[in-house]
Amino acid sequence: MTAADSPHVAPRPVEGEADRSELIATLRRLQDRLADASGSPDLDRWTAQALGKVLERHGPPPSSPGARSRDLSGSTIGLDQVLVPHFWVVESSPDAVRGTVRFTQAFTGRGAVHGGAIALLFDDVLGRLVDSRAVEARTAYLRVDFRNLTPVGEDLDFHGTVVSFTGRKLQMGIELSHRGTVLAQGEGLWIAPRAGLSTARA
Repeated sequence: MTAADSPHVAPRPVEGEADRSELIATLRRLQDRLADASGSPDLDRWTAQALGKVLERHGPPPSSPGARSRDLSGSTIGLDQVLVPHFWVVESSPDAVRGTVRFTQAFTGRGAVHGGAIALLFDDVLGRLVDSRAVEARTAYLRVDFRNLTPVGEDLDFHGTVVSFTGRKLQMGIELSHRGTVLAQGEGLWIAPRAGLSTARA
């Protein structure tokens, strides 16, 4: 299947969004190529020099990071953070989110998806679910149980839920599966700061 045939082509941005989808998609393809250890020394040197020129063109980094959208809507989900695999939300509510994800070569561990990449996906998806409730909360802990090896390059399903919301604490759960087989499960706790109590739940 080519990129043109894949349903996982970055969508066009909605009105008002900056169109960075082509840039981020290109960076992701570069990550996948660099994950392949078969490159030649000459090609590696040329790539390093070319990337150096790109960095010079962009200038120094900002003194502080810019704000990043963290909800479950819009066309830039998974495109604003190259450390997280690009995922697609199929259905969402204040209490649950369902979607699909495809881990590419850049996220490969030892013959399967790296476990750390799965944990990062879980943290990002559940964090966005928290933010969609208009709650300012941070991850207190996230536990991940790996049930089966996670394949690279396959469409996988995830389902995250809010288990409980008591005071400043949100208990969350999430599951990753492939064709009905559970690959990994996660559960964690998000805590809102005391100053954020007034925005706890709309």
